[in-house]
Order: sequence, then structure tokens, then C-alpha cells
Amino acid sequence: MSEIHQIIEESSNEDWNHISCWGADAGPSFRDAWDKSTRSDSWELHHDSHSHVLVYEEDVQLSISWGAGRDRMTGRTPDYIEAFPLVDSVDYFWADVFWNGSLVDRHGLVALDQGRIYLPLPTPIYKQVDGETELARYEVTRWHTAFARLLHYVEHQENFDNALQRAKFHVVDHISDDE
Repeated sequence: MSEIHQIIEESSNEDWNHISCWGADAGPSFRDAWDKSTRSDSWELHHDSHSHVLVYEEDVQLSISWGAGRDRMTGRTPDYIEAFPLVDSVDYFWADVFWNGSLVDRHGLVALDQGRIYLPLPTPIYKQVDGETELARYEVTRWHTAFARLLHYVEHQENFDNALQRAKFHVVDHISDDE
């Protein structure tokens, strides 16, 4: 997995072929998920699909798809959204890494401003103060930051590093244990 991570981390969006799979006449991504949900006396079949595919041009065995699992989390708005005064919601979605068509890695991302800003899904780090647990900071790894940066710049012009700084995410090599 480290080779795949290194390729992704060292690449730029110019190294990838972006296929948008939503909107008029875009066509399917062929990266679908089906889920059965049950209610009291019946069940429903739900379909979800990745809305974007990236194919690494130097080796088409490597691809990334994202957009499935996008879920508006009402009532679960993290406090880092306060750094974006015009943003009133956060979407969470999966980005899947495929090798030779097989899923080999999956990462959660955050979409702010109706999907115009992608950030890595941060890990909250807590500390104990006078016997109470308080949020100390949000951490993201360098790898997850590079991964989110790649997907962000494929679609968006907003400055990724500015958004990461505004969110006050601490970029670390490894997520630390709670303090």
C-alpha cells in the first residue's frame, strides 16, 4: 500500500484523467453500491454511485473514485465550520482507491460550501482539564492532506491550503493518542 500512497502523494492533478459521472449526459461511473434498508414491514433497495473517477495516466491500474456515501449530517456540524462564515453545512463522503479494479483503500473526506472545498476528515484530539474532557485540536495526517488536496484541485479553484489553515487542522505524520 505504501507504493500506492507514494504515487498518489507525489502526483498532481495533471497526472490523472478526471471523468465526471454526474450531470447531463455524463454517464455512470460503474462504481456502484447497493444497500438494503428495512422498515417495519418492508425493505427498500438503495443505489449509490461514485460521481467522479480519476485514472492515473502513467499506470491505468491505479484509479480513485469518490462521491458515494455523501451524507448531509444535519445536527452534526463540527465547530471548525465557524472558520467559513458563508458555509452552513458539511457533507461527508468516501474516496476509494482501486488497483486493477479492486478496492484497496478507502478514506473519508469533508466537503464544505456545497462541495466547493474538500478537506481530509480530521480526527478530534481531546484533553483532560480539571477532570473534564475538552477538544484540544483536530489532526490530519500528511498523507490524508495530500490525498484531499489532489481531489480538491481536480474540481476546484479555491485555495486548498488556505482552507486547511482556516479550519485550523494540525497536519501531523501520525495521529496522536488523546492527551
